[in-house]
Amino acid sequence: MAQVTMTPWRGETPPQGDQIAAIFAAERLAPYTWSNGPNEVYSPHSHTYHKVLVVLSGSITFGLPVQGRSVELRAGDRLDLPA
Repeated sequence: MAQVTMTPWRGETPPQGDQIAAIFAAERLAPYTWSNGPNEVYSPHSHTYHKVLVVLSGSITFGLPVQGRSVELRAGDRLDLPA
């Protein structure tokens, strides 16, 4: 089983959308925006593809039931979710 990887943002200030777009372009990823309101909850689910998430603003907590843990991401943090 592939491992979920969380990479914290190391910059002094959170990245802007154009910085994230450049990072994704360099990795040949196709970015799109998505957002939720406060306290939004999704049922556990999976994807058939590798998914990369980067928080542009705010924060989000992801539950990782297969790993028995959760991870909180803040602006600039990245989460790689294998298929």
